[in-house]
Amino acid sequence: MTSNPDNASCPKLVDRFSFAERTLMQLGLYGFLAIGFYGIHRIDPAWAWGYLAYAFIGFFGGVLSIICSRCPYPYALKTCLFLPVRVVPALYAQRRTPIKIWQTAVLTVFFLSLPVLPLPWLIVHPPLLAGFLALALAVFGTVLLYYCKRCRNRRCPFNRAQGEAG
Repeated sequence: MTSNPDNASCPKLVDRFSFAERTLMQLGLYGFLAIGFYGIHRIDPAWAWGYLAYAFIGFFGGVLSIICSRCPYPYALKTCLFLPVRVVPALYAQRRTPIKIWQTAVLTVFFLSLPVLPLPWLIVHPPLLAGFLALALAVFGTVLLYYCKRCRNRRCPFNRAQGEAG
């Protein structure tokens, strides 16, 4: 799963994601999206489909094309946290160019808005709100506090790994 970093005090960089890691991250991500969709749909189906379209377009048109196409995991290491490993290489050729500032801004807005947009509809149904927040916080917290510190995608603007990354 991990390799030794250049500096022993740094977290180890991840070489491969386990089946459990991939399953938990995918269940968390798709789970909070499903709860958000359902919570909105209970009140306003049109807005729910808009939220789902926004998530789909942002993920496939933004995240995959900007971050994942520059990530060594689906190409060289044959592993991916959020999708079957063959999806990203099938959709995008690997890019080696840096991510532009405007792309980082687009990704930041997308990542911040995805868990915020459903909140006005979920607030009226506390059990859905609790499930949504639990899954969203688990996914974003795990990615930001664990994986971003151990990531090999040195082109990703959210990478906080120290030492050599791929």
